Amino acid sequence: MALTFYEVFGTPVTDSEYAFETYSNYVQAYSHLIRENGDIADFAEFVLSNTTSIQRDRTRNLDYILEYLSIGWNTEFLLRLLMDTSPNLLRIMNHWKPVQAYYVIYAIGNATLYALQGDEIKSHSKAIRGLSNKFAVENNKFKPWCYASVRPIGKRENSHQIKNFPNGTTPSHNLSNPLTDPKGVVACCLKALHKKRVKEGYKDAHTYKYLHNPGPTTIFHFLYRMRIKCNYQDVVTFTTKAPSEKIIGFCSNIVDICNYTSCLLEIHILRKIGLSSLEDIYNKFNQLNPDNEALANRISIYGDLIRRQ
Repeated sequence: MALTFYEVFGTPVTDSEYAFETYSNYVQAYSHLIRENGDIADFAEFVLSNTTSIQRDRTRNLDYILEYLSIGWNTEFLLRLLMDTSPNLLRIMNHWKPVQAYYVIYAIGNATLYALQGDEIKSHSKAIRGLSNKFAVENNKFKPWCYASVRPIGKRENSHQIKNFPNGTTPSHNLSNPLTDPKGVVACCLKALHKKRVKEGYKDAHTYKYLHNPGPTTIFHFLYRMRIKCNYQDVVTFTTKAPSEKIIGFCSNIVDICNYTSCLLEIHILRKIGLSSLEDIYNKFNQLNPDNEALANRISIYGDLIRRQ
């Protein structure tokens, strides 16, 4: 079968190619910013040093935490399978990887919110709102999870702003190079998604569109949006024929986002329930699935860092 113009030259032509290029850029920009935190051990040390104010609570239901962490950890294991397969097979697998990535973060995020607040949140919208408020409002030290778009869009639909970005950051074009201006590309992503959330939610909020404020739009909304695109609205986008490096990069960047986000969330759980309780949960999980090497590495890092303190 003949190669497409996009496969050969890397320039999108069709609507699905433009859509994949856009999402590929967003994912690459996020991965690039996440990698600026150093390797996973460096990042874990940074998170640990900035979560010392979390007070331990031994009353949490550890079985509930185990349940949701197991969902997230098993899904992470599946997300990482066949990473070294052919680009053509990986292209088909990329149809499902954004869905898996979302469920990794939703499940571990659900366990995190329960550990921190004591509330069982079994709703996607509440979990995403809770995580967004946690990292974009309550504690904005962790970049790029703190980056957000906020406020109503106004009558001209351009009044919403970006929040927690470095001074001077301006949204760039969705097809801009995500390596030369990753913050601008992420700002573009979040502003566009915030406007979509306003337009989709103002009627249920019983207000005018230009006045509706849906709360901060963050990376957690972005992951949810990709999941909806893959599952229901735009299946062909993520399986479109593209240059091999784009297909491989999309998958590896999704995995990076999951690895670092899982680390961020797991350390918040650790601070609330204690290292020994988290290790007990991991050991129970490990009896059923001992092959999640990325998880084993993270747990080992947490233990080393805590015991060194």
